[in-house]
Amino acid sequence: MNEEFTLITDIEGAEAEVFFKDKNSLKMCSQIIAELDNTLSYSIDEQVDQLLSYGFKMKERYGNVFVFIKSN
Repeated sequence: MNEEFTLITDIEGAEAEVFFKDKNSLKMCSQIIAELDNTLSYSIDEQVDQLLSYGFKMKERYGNVFVFIKSN
């Protein structure tokens, strides 16, 4: 994909697998809206830290729903 996109997820923790195992899929992602859940492998805090390490900033949070934007 060669254009920016927004990722919107609510897949009961499966998004953690993308965040930790497929960084390249987020290369053109400019915004993420996700309901994060603790998984057997990754806590919510670990998922947030992973996205921050990729250059995203947390813009908003509503309970377990997070909005991240790519820092430029």
